[in-house]
Amino acid sequence: MADGFTTYTPADAPPDAGTPAPHPPSLAILTRSTIPAPAFPLPALGTFWARWCATAAEGANAPPDYVALPLLTAASALIGNARWAQAWPGWAEPPILWGGSVGNPSSGKSPGAAPVMRDVLGRVEMHMARDYPAELEQWETRASVAKAALKQWEKDVARALKAGDQPMPEKPDAATMPPKPSRPRASVSDTTQEALAGVLQHQPKGVLHVRDELSGWLLNLGRYANGGTDRPFWLEAWNGGRSRVDRAKHPEPIILDHLAVATFGTIQPDRLGEVFDGADDGLAGRFLWVWPEASGVFGRPGRAAEIRPAADALTRLADLPMGRDEAGRPVPLMAPLDDDAAPLLIAFAQEMQRMERSAHGLLKTTLGKARGHALRLALVLEHLWWCGRDCNQPVSISAEAMAAAVALMRDYFLPMARRVLGDAAIPREEVHARTLAEWIADTRPERVNVSAIRDEARLPGLRESEPVKAACRYLAEAGWLIEAPMTGRRGRPRGEYLVSPLLPAALDGEAATERQFDIRGCSEKGEKAEYSPPWAAPSEFSPLSPFSEGGLISNCGTPPPPGDDGEITL
Repeated sequence: MADGFTTYTPADAPPDAGTPAPHPPSLAILTRSTIPAPAFPLPALGTFWARWCATAAEGANAPPDYVALPLLTAASALIGNARWAQAWPGWAEPPILWGGSVGNPSSGKSPGAAPVMRDVLGRVEMHMARDYPAELEQWETRASVAKAALKQWEKDVARALKAGDQPMPEKPDAATMPPKPSRPRASVSDTTQEALAGVLQHQPKGVLHVRDELSGWLLNLGRYANGGTDRPFWLEAWNGGRSRVDRAKHPEPIILDHLAVATFGTIQPDRLGEVFDGADDGLAGRFLWVWPEASGVFGRPGRAAEIRPAADALTRLADLPMGRDEAGRPVPLMAPLDDDAAPLLIAFAQEMQRMERSAHGLLKTTLGKARGHALRLALVLEHLWWCGRDCNQPVSISAEAMAAAVALMRDYFLPMARRVLGDAAIPREEVHARTLAEWIADTRPERVNVSAIRDEARLPGLRESEPVKAACRYLAEAGWLIEAPMTGRRGRPRGEYLVSPLLPAALDGEAATERQFDIRGCSEKGEKAEYSPPWAAPSEFSPLSPFSEGGLISNCGTPPPPGDDGEITL
């Protein structure tokens, strides 16, 4: 029809002698090439944070993955340059993590991040800035004195010049303008390289960089402006190395001894291929990704996470001080691996080396950085366990934390990387065809029109004619669409395709086949569900017994409260 979206009953469709005989449509286009999403092992975060993330996820109608990743990245930023993980002399890693939540607009990725990024960090930042008003008032007083002293000195110099006095009056110390204090920040967003360097100059411990939509930022990194691109700066921001940032309006550059910036953002699956198209410079491999399955039917939650206890816990990370070198400059304090933790990291690194030899594309870089990610995660987990419990501050990285980090990488983040980056490697034409196929399967139109799809359907990636035409051609080859026949009076409708009359039965048959299987979880069937964390099963890297809070937090000598056995009910 004219609108391109008219639905029909296949049995009632009029025969058309000019229409080619349809061939059976292939439903493979509806099957994403990505692997199924693993479940996030919340117990790895410790009892306090596991329960908090589960409750926050319920309150946000979101999978817990969308809460756990923002927590990990925020914790890494709050630790920042106060503590670095040291495998041994010669290899140290900052705790800095980059996290990306992948999902469609209604998947819950932004609501899932809000409890940490908006509510908890907001309270933490208020704590960090608690002394700022008094410091600003003191500075204003000193600045007024400095202005008056400078003005008086300038008068004395002018008087001396006029009288020919020698020597000239020296500038008093009181005439030197004191540096203006900077308000402490827990996070920044949509910032420039120069502005971020200014924040880090006053806050060398580090900061969290938050982007609600990662694609715009990542695509902009390659844009040439002001004599170069921002890409090298951000690649170094993950490494924590020394950086020099030149400023347009100031002659002196900003020198950052330890450029360490954690990053968190969200992105839609259809933008992945566009973002990571081109040569691989390790950018994708720097991210930890989450792309969980849909959380289920949206409904009114029965509970929401309490913000104050979580903020109080993360405040302990914000209060961690940096060390000082011989010249009094701030430097990171090293947290070494315990003796029994090092073999776990070495074995994992060797496994990643073997896997990297046969990998290719973006996954190869991810595997290359996996051992560094495991070391960083071990430090972050050790401190999350500590801040969630009232116990002694960790001074090293335990074997328990290292084992938990290795299991988290191997059993969750690496499968997630394959899921996310594998989809990024799919040709754009196939991605667009799948988007159109999903829409057709949902709406069941009689025919589709290129212009109507472009202007009215508002599908991701299909807002221009050429991608829509390519998607239609792809689906025609797959048996979904049939090019509209010639008519006697008007000729062939431009960009018009009939939907195969065999498609509805094929889609209904597929749905019926899926309904034959009972996909309910144990709890839905009335059976008792038992959680077994990934590192509980015997393996080369899993020496731990099934999860318990006492077994994972080696630096906390206080036993859990009575009845607190560390089990999590989700």
